[in-house]
Amino acid sequence: AQMGKTVEDLIAFERLDTGRAPVCAGWCSAREVLDSGGAAAFEEAAAAKGVRIWEELDPALHVDARRAGDLGRLVRCLSNGVCNAVKFAPPGGRVRIRVWERPGLEPGPGPGPAASPAGDGSGAEGPVLHIAVDDDGPGIAAAELDVLRCAEPFLQVGRGQLEGRGGTGLGLHLARRALAAHAGSHLVLP
Repeated sequence: AQMGKTVEDLIAFERLDTGRAPVCAGWCSAREVLDSGGAAAFEEAAAAKGVRIWEELDPALHVDARRAGDLGRLVRCLSNGVCNAVKFAPPGGRVRIRVWERPGLEPGPGPGPAASPAGDGSGAEGPVLHIAVDDDGPGIAAAELDVLRCAEPFLQVGRGQLEGRGGTGLGLHLARRALAAHAGSHLVLP
């Protein structure tokens, strides 16, 4: 399974790096992203470590609202964060996926056509979706966070690197690139 993920990451990196991975224009909902890359997708891995994993949805969230986005890439971004959180959470720890939206104008028309899913030509106007993954793991030292913020591929820091559990060092880079292709969306590290 790990070898397959490594190969997928390398192929995705090469395609993004050469511009041969266009964003698939389409519409998806927060529910679709969560169903494929959220808590349910990692319940087995979390249970094996005794980690509690859950989704915390803002009551005002329109979870089924359609938004411009490439479902596959958005799922990959969320999955990367959740996978890392489960991997580095201590036995008996917790992983929380928070989802909320705020009023506003999304930064640009998004990857899809400049029309709303309703076909009214309104573009990507509307609430801006936010998803955050947090855990009670050991965290990352401030100096290591600064290194990660430089967004270089194949970069690893901290405990995972030292213990040989750090993966390829491509997950964060791929997530950043995929989000940037979504109308300038971005990844925020604490």
